[in-house]
Amino acid sequence: MCATLPSTVVAPEKPSRKKYKNVRLPIELYGEILKEAEERGVAMWKVIADAFTRYKLWRKKPEERMRVPRLDKASWYIFKLCNSVGALKENPTPENAEKLMRTIGQIEERIGVNCELLKKTVSEFLAHKDTFHKVELNDVTKMVVGDIIVKLIFGEET
Repeated sequence: MCATLPSTVVAPEKPSRKKYKNVRLPIELYGEILKEAEERGVAMWKVIADAFTRYKLWRKKPEERMRVPRLDKASWYIFKLCNSVGALKENPTPENAEKLMRTIGQIEERIGVNCELLKKTVSEFLAHKDTFHKVELNDVTKMVVGDIIVKLIFGEET
């Protein structure tokens, strides 16, 4: 037995081809786009389209534009504080304590976050250097990190 074919066979439609235009780019920018495309495993035009979409969104929403520098600033001071606290816990030397106190001073001065409790906790940790005081230092550091986030990202008073 043989199957019969319909009397009219219609070939499937070919997908329409996109039309392209050339854009002149500085060689350095071309290299960056190419590198990003290779890392992401996508076409170069998709990297450009993604960047352009983000740019348009950024231009339409000024409040988002204002958050980026504040986010960057908050991230930097949180990173700096956590690194200093970690260095002090790992190696409680006068040099590490001085670096931490300098960072705390910058946070108080530049961001306006109250760090008095953190200063007191650092002093207590340096006097005892035991697990209890390490945990206290962790907890108070988390509180200061939260205050930095609230102050810089949400613009609220702590």
